[in-house]
Amino acid sequence: MMTKDIDPELDAVLMNLNDAPRAELLIEWKRIYKTNPPRYASLLFLRRSIAYAAQERVLGRLAPELKRQLTAIATNATDSSSVGGQKLKPGTRLLRTWHGEPHEVIVTDNGFYWNGLTYNSLTAVATEITGTKWNGRRFFGLVNRRRGGNV
Repeated sequence: MMTKDIDPELDAVLMNLNDAPRAELLIEWKRIYKTNPPRYASLLFLRRSIAYAAQERVLGRLAPELKRQLTAIATNATDSSSVGGQKLKPGTRLLRTWHGEPHEVIVTDNGFYWNGLTYNSLTAVATEITGTKWNGRRFFGLVNRRRGGNV
């Protein structure tokens, strides 16, 4: 996003972030946040965080009410029974056999019911079943492996 009408210095800072090496980004992070960045912070994360802080410094912070509204929108947009933009209706049953053991997940209004508990995401269920981090859509066969799209 260009801010030429608002502040040319901010534009220069934002443009320089694109080419800044990791070492420079780490120094800038420490200067702004007065702490080390998260251990495995990607270049993209560092650039975006620093850009946000620079814009906030020039343009000001979001008003608390606007922040609440955006949080509400984001919460509604990430409906727990929505998978890859595809709405799963309550009552839908997802079946998967893992190491010879069948697993059935039932979509509810509140999330995904499996093994006596309701989970917020299919990924959480897949992780519980396998003991390792899995993409829930892929684990339950709701994604085309070759294209990454919905089945």
